[in-house]
Amino acid sequence: MVSPLFWHFLVEDETFLIEEYFNQIFTIYATSLANVNNQNPVFNFIIFSNTQFSTSYETPKSWLKGFSILQKGFSKIEGVRILFLEELPWFDNKKSDFMTWRYFF
Repeated sequence: MVSPLFWHFLVEDETFLIEEYFNQIFTIYATSLANVNNQNPVFNFIIFSNTQFSTSYETPKSWLKGFSILQKGFSKIEGVRILFLEELPWFDNKKSDFMTWRYFF
């Protein structure tokens, strides 16, 4: 079993390596919040999306709609598009169906 302190450093190192590899040039860099029971997990995602694409979408109720919004934003960008979702498990909760809809995108 990995100790929580070691895991923290391991995760931080992985994030650092990804940021360095892509030279911190991401189309969208989004992170989610841990242990937030009342919040729609799409909330943080749509904030980052609205900021990057200069849009003002309301928080969708599903990941299907969230990924649809992301597709609209990406369709306006030419070239390479990089989406980095940090803390991926936190985007998925029991009712969100994130893992199902990520294949849609």
